[in-house]
Amino acid sequence: MLGKKWTILVLRDIGGYGRARFSQLTKALPSVPPKVLAARLKQLEQEGFIQRHVEKSVPPKIIKWTLTEKGLDAIRIAMMLAVFGSKWHADRVFDDKRPRKVREIFDEEGMALLTRDF
Repeated sequence: MLGKKWTILVLRDIGGYGRARFSQLTKALPSVPPKVLAARLKQLEQEGFIQRHVEKSVPPKIIKWTLTEKGLDAIRIAMMLAVFGSKWHADRVFDDKRPRKVREIFDEEGMALLTRDF
């Protein structure tokens, strides 16, 4: 599932940027067709990476998507891959070709996500 196109970006936007609604995700990821995004969200939910919180109304409306513990672990893996690339492939990642430390890559929210207990 994690290797499928757009998966990591969807998880990143939900967990890292707090884009929890479908409309927020479509705006943040304009290259992802809405049909593909809907399918990916359904697959991520079925695989246990995200959960949806539904408003109790008729008809029911999705309030937001959140990461599960599994989704948070997946985000942490992706973040550590970014750290690896920033350190060992800085010549391809950054214009100045200078390796970065973790705290140089992620802001406080990112660091909190990386170290937060779920």
